[in-house]
Amino acid sequence: DAWTARIEAFAKAGGTVIVGGRTGSRDVNNHVIRDTSPGKTLSVLAGVTVEEFGRLTPVDGDGLFAHGGRFGTNTVRKKLPATSANRQYLLKIGNAQVTAAHLYELLNVAPGTEVIGSWASRFAEGQAAMTSRKVGKGNVIYLGTYLSDALVEVLADQVLAPAGIVPLIADMPAGVEATIRESKDRRLLFILNTLGEPADVPNIPKGTDLLGDAQVKAGRMRIPAYGCSIIELA
Repeated sequence: DAWTARIEAFAKAGGTVIVGGRTGSRDVNNHVIRDTSPGKTLSVLAGVTVEEFGRLTPVDGDGLFAHGGRFGTNTVRKKLPATSANRQYLLKIGNAQVTAAHLYELLNVAPGTEVIGSWASRFAEGQAAMTSRKVGKGNVIYLGTYLSDALVEVLADQVLAPAGIVPLIADMPAGVEATIRESKDRRLLFILNTLGEPADVPNIPKGTDLLGDAQVKAGRMRIPAYGCSIIELA
């Protein structure tokens, strides 16, 4: 609850806050909090409380537990008809539908909070899985599951892009990271290649390469294996 006020201030100023499943369920000592998730003040801010939660198998997984444990448990690899691996929980957001992994939550939605995603299978079908609440100039989004690669893509297209949240560099290749640091009069773009081979990065903005002290033209740049570039933007 101590940091909810700062999150609320961020949203009121125009920020988009995404709160994931099981947030606010434990304290800093990993002790379960008695209040219904996501906690007293965060529940008010997000406009939801968690009615029920449970574990799900990973995407393409074969059960809730790993096989071949060191103590000889969970060693049966054959998928039986009633195993959890066969129970898929589908999540529908707009026109997109993805398979949830690791966790599901069923949400009680407060008045003034919009349901933007629902469960689309099993006993949870039709119940709220993702919500959005307007807070000042921004929004607080609650997601009743854990993020997966497929779910991140859906969020990027249907939630982040409409809010004006876009990648620093479009079409960034896998294995390459970009961050930006800025002050009142200076903006620095950091590009890091985490791969063991060169990477061609498109859509680089023009500026000055601080490591090579050369001008960078807008367009494509090759970053060497495990290399980086720091560009002072024009």
